[in-house]
Amino acid sequence: MAATINGTAWVAATNLVVGSPGAYAVSGANDLYDIILSPLGTTPGSYAVGTQVTITVTQVGTGARWGASGSTGTITITGGGAARSIGTFSGTLAPVGSTTGNLVVTNGSFDTRLP
Repeated sequence: MAATINGTAWVAATNLVVGSPGAYAVSGANDLYDIILSPLGTTPGSYAVGTQVTITVTQVGTGARWGASGSTGTITITGGGAARSIGTFSGTLAPVGSTTGNLVVTNGSFDTRLP
């Protein structure tokens, strides 16, 4: 998983998939941020953040988190079939709790094997 977060390139050091191919979450993390995309399926298409899917970002070490109600964006499944999921994501994520300011995620991509 990789993305641009507030204008800075980000690449996951570890990736995790939880769930089943029909409904799963993908997580990518490094020493700066943890990104979770959920719930995803295997049907190609674009899915709206806030109404169909969520993007949640947590800043490691601070607990700052984004992805609250009011977030907008898109997760697009571009292919992969039943055993793999390939896609893109982007969005403007609203702060959660005491976190302040929106977080902008662009150029997101993932390519993962499914459980």
